[in-house]
Amino acid sequence: MGSLVQEVRQQWSSWAYQTVKLYSNLPIAIFEYTIGPIPYEDKVGKEVVSRFTTDLKSNATWYTDSNGREMQKRM
Repeated sequence: MGSLVQEVRQQWSSWAYQTVKLYSNLPIAIFEYTIGPIPYEDKVGKEVVSRFTTDLKSNATWYTDSNGREMQKRM
């Protein structure tokens, strides 16, 4: 375990990965994911979803950032 950052790397399949970073000096969690190419040989549609459950007291407010663009407040 690092003193500045903790990192978890997850791989669910050959086409779905996620990295979670927790920094000791920042009150945020960073989730990075890589999806694709999604296989379609089986002719079955697919949807990729991340669902998170936490006991954080956020008043149902959270923020997202897409590809380095500005943060978006979500409620």
